[in-house]
Amino acid sequence: MDGNIGFIYDSTSMVAGLGLKWALNEGFKYFPDLAVRGGVSRTFSSRDLDIFTVNVDFWMSKQFAIAGMFTLTPYAGYSLLYIRAQSGVLDPTPKSFADNESPETGNFVFIPENLIGHRMFFGLRIVWFFITGTLEGAFNFSDAGNFPDETDEAKLPTMISQFNAKISFSF
Repeated sequence: MDGNIGFIYDSTSMVAGLGLKWALNEGFKYFPDLAVRGGVSRTFSSRDLDIFTVNVDFWMSKQFAIAGMFTLTPYAGYSLLYIRAQSGVLDPTPKSFADNESPETGNFVFIPENLIGHRMFFGLRIVWFFITGTLEGAFNFSDAGNFPDETDEAKLPTMISQFNAKISFSF
């Protein structure tokens, strides 16, 4: 079970999440570890934007002990992600948006969006005593951009790549 709280870069918004991971099998000598993880997260401290996410991950990893001093754990997996995004009432300055605009005040809201995303990820976890280092890469695929345009040609799915490095301490 895990929980997290974080700040969104260059904003006043924060995000909080909860997750649960269950290992189907773990610690077999010649077979990789398999696990399923689920999680939810939500933005808060912002009246302008509300983002709610739900994800389900499938993990495969294998731990290797090195010289009795540390462990290396390469891993890979797939994640299915649902995103619900909506805005509060916004006041544009200057008034520049005609979509959903109120004639009295110029205030508007964005149409709520429901998106499904797919993510492939891989990484390496290194544990030495109580220090853990993680290197991870992820490729996110979304069908949000896969609509024909005026030329009736389908666009390719949107892909976002991300790479992370993390150091943590266990106590």
